[in-house]
Amino acid sequence: PQSNGKIERFHGILKDECIRPSCVDTIEVANLKVQLFVTHYNNCRVHSATGYFTPANKLAELES
Repeated sequence: PQSNGKIERFHGILKDECIRPSCVDTIEVANLKVQLFVTHYNNCRVHSATGYFTPANKLAELES
């Protein structure tokens, strides 16, 4: 139950920022867009829940 809200929020962000802004012609293009978005989401986009760090930076901090 605790993680359910997190993944639902991610799906909302994915739809709002990746899927809905533009149409895609093929499933391959859609897959590529989602892959690029996930890379951006984890490595470039800061998140308030992580203290305005990227998830990759926060994970690296936790592993140190």
